[in-house]
Parts: sequence; C-alpha cells; structure tokens
Amino acid sequence: MYKLYHENERKVVKSCIIGCVLALVIYLLWMIGTMGNLPRDQFITIIQKGGNLDAFIDSLYTVLNSKYIEGFLLWFSISAVFCSFLGVAIGLFDYILASLKFEDNKTGRLKSGVLCFTPPLLLCLLFPNGFLIAIAYAGTAACVWAIICPAVMALKAREKFPNSGFKVWGGKGLIYSVIAFGAVGIICQTLAQFGLLPIYR
Repeated sequence: MYKLYHENERKVVKSCIIGCVLALVIYLLWMIGTMGNLPRDQFITIIQKGGNLDAFIDSLYTVLNSKYIEGFLLWFSISAVFCSFLGVAIGLFDYILASLKFEDNKTGRLKSGVLCFTPPLLLCLLFPNGFLIAIAYAGTAACVWAIICPAVMALKAREKFPNSGFKVWGGKGLIYSVIAFGAVGIICQTLAQFGLLPIYR
C-alpha cells in the first residue's frame, strides 16, 4: 500500500482504517445473518461434514426458503474466500519479489506470481476439502508477518529514526500490546491443533 499510494503516509493510514472498519461491519452482519438463523444442533452436522464452507452453506439452505438469499449467501461466501486469499497473496507476492530480489518489471513480477500462486493452486487441486486446515495455518503465519513483524519493525524504526515526523499514537505500550495479541493468536491456534482447547462437537 505504501508503494501504491506513492509513499503518502496519510493515505495509507486512512485506507487501513476504512478497510478495517468496513470489513468489521460486513463480517458482523455476516455472523449475525448466518449464525443467527442456524439452530445450535445444525452446527454438529456441519462439524461432522468436515466444517468446510460448503457444509455451512448447505445447512443454511435448509432453514432459508428464499432463492435471493441463497444466491446472496453463495456470492458472499465465494467473495469472502477470494478476498481473504487475495489479501494474503498480495502481501506474499511483494515479499517474494523483494526477498528474492526480482526486478520490479513484467518478468520479475511473473516469477513472483508463479512462486506465490502455484503452490496453493496445486494444494487446492490435490486437497479440495483442506480449506479449514489451510486457513488455520495461514492464520498462524499471519499472526507472525502481519501482526508481530510490523510491530517489531515499528519499534526498530523508532529507535533508528527518533525524530521521524510520522508516528502512530500509543507509544511503546500500544506496540507491545499488538505483539502480545499476535502471540496469543499463535498460542490459541497451537493449543487448538493439539486438541487442548474446548471445542463444541
């Protein structure tokens, strides 16, 4: 985003705030509109079917008798998965481009795109029902590179550039809180993988 907005910090911050608030509102509406319409015992059926998105949508179809709502749910679920994948992929794409020192031209971006998109494409073809497993590991990785790493970089930047004109409010306390939040996410996911957290079955 920093590169997209030509190093304009204000636009980057504004974009992040609007994007986060918009995503929060949409997903709250999604949670209320979907889980609010499903009886509790339906979730057992969803879990028994593997807990994937298709099982969730099929269960909603049984309680909602509107073609328009069914079409909207299908469209929204596909869009949510696509946007989640694309959001992670864009960050990974730029990371591969920079870390492997590919040139920022058509050839370099093509190489980065192949390395970024080929593995998940092959995994989707080989394991079509592995979405939940993949998203769990992606969430753990996101806690590292999207939460902890930026916070650590902010700490290092403040040490290296103490007189910088652009600083996020909250001081070091906010940064350490963000790092702790990411660490809690990793711990919870790890405990869930080993079956050490209570799960509704």
